[in-house]
Amino acid sequence: MSALGKHGVTNERLDEVSDFYRYKPQDGGFGYTTPPQICVDGFPDLKLRAKLAFGTELKGNGRLVDVRVVN
Repeated sequence: MSALGKHGVTNERLDEVSDFYRYKPQDGGFGYTTPPQICVDGFPDLKLRAKLAFGTELKGNGRLVDVRVVN
């Protein structure tokens, strides 16, 4: 905790965040740590790129904010 404590992170907050993401991974379009692979049935050659957003609120952190077609 010495490394995180200097950033204002308490052990209680670390436990809260860990429990939140441990038991609800990618629930409702958030909780991602890396962009998901996206495919559309019937379009095997379609390439899509997902963009995520991060913030301080647990609900919605690591959320999907954009999907674009890549050439």
